Amino acid sequence: MTKVLLINPKSPARTPLSTEEKLIPMGLAYIGAICEKDGYDVKVIDDYLLNLSHEKLGKKISSISPDIVGIAINSIVYTEAVKTIQLCKKIVPDAKIIAGGPHPTVMPEQTLLDIPELDAIVIGEGEETVAEVIERFRRNRNLENVKGACFKKGKKIVKNPPRPFIENLDELPFPAWHLFPIKKYPRKTNFLSVAPVDNINSSRGCPFRCAFCSVKSIWGLTYRYFSPERTTEEIKYLVESYG
Repeated sequence: MTKVLLINPKSPARTPLSTEEKLIPMGLAYIGAICEKDGYDVKVIDDYLLNLSHEKLGKKISSISPDIVGIAINSIVYTEAVKTIQLCKKIVPDAKIIAGGPHPTVMPEQTLLDIPELDAIVIGEGEETVAEVIERFRRNRNLENVKGACFKKGKKIVKNPPRPFIENLDELPFPAWHLFPIKKYPRKTNFLSVAPVDNINSSRGCPFRCAFCSVKSIWGLTYRYFSPERTTEEIKYLVESYG
């Protein structure tokens, strides 16, 4: 069975953009669910939560010995993401490494130039693109015509056309919360005086163009939403499963 490892890199030493809030990374939770749906053996390392030493992270990667590694990158964790990718390539040199998230979505060509160890970048909404990229890698096929993928072809960088956004979000499986060590999360937020608190995703996209926000780059300018029935089912599941 193909083994997939998803990694959320640690935060660098405290910066003005760092946050004490530790929440389950919903992007990776959805990607994990899609990979499990496709029959892969999925593991997650949320190093933003665990803050592992380089040595301990390396031991975890080695023990999992993945065939595919997926790295979520935002600009705040970029330097740590580069170190993590280099560590993965050193420990499992034959593994294919895929990056996604806000930073590589906005700067795919530059990210590939900066990180030669990367095999592909998934641009924007990732579930369908990741599924196709992994299937191509599993069959030793190239990424030609995979919408939403960016990759190197020799010395040339190829950026394929964007993938259309998912119209019916209810078709997505529930996020794979079970892949995360949920009891290790603080499950608190500064905005509520109750605990435990968990997060869900009820919509994607925004029609506004605020200069400080990257939502439109990932989810697009069209507002799409999960149905009320689907959203209440997720809430019910979290209450019953995780309190």
